[in-house]
Amino acid sequence: MSVSIGQDKESWKESWKKLTVEQEIRMWDYYGLRPWILKYVPRFGKVIEAGCGLGRYVFLLHRLGIDIEGIDFSDETINEVKE
Repeated sequence: MSVSIGQDKESWKESWKKLTVEQEIRMWDYYGLRPWILKYVPRFGKVIEAGCGLGRYVFLLHRLGIDIEGIDFSDETINEVKE
């Protein structure tokens, strides 16, 4: 699957709506990303995801026990996630 997105906030917001969190999790498992992430992402200390969008990876990594925080330039997206 290929997703083409621009650099504006609306393009990013629309691209994040194309996959559900469950689909992202299945993709991680399908492509074998979970073991790689658990091997290379620090288990101690905080991880910051810059440009987190709707926070999919923040939620996924948090589920794996990683202390993570997401930041994004779109206030609208951040407010949507907080709801």
